[in-house]
Amino acid sequence: MLVSQRMAPERSLESAVKRIIDTQPDFLPRNKLITKKTLSNATGGYSRARSRLQRNAAQ
Repeated sequence: MLVSQRMAPERSLESAVKRIIDTQPDFLPRNKLITKKTLSNATGGYSRARSRLQRNAAQ
């Protein structure tokens, strides 16, 4: 999702999360919450996880 966010014209966290929910890319494991469209589009969890990512892992 980090790469997707950086490569998209609209680079907000909100748009990256929404794009993943809406497109359900093949690289994601099947998820009941996504399939039933009940997965939250809140960005807090993604933001916290991204801040814990080591710089060398992202590079």
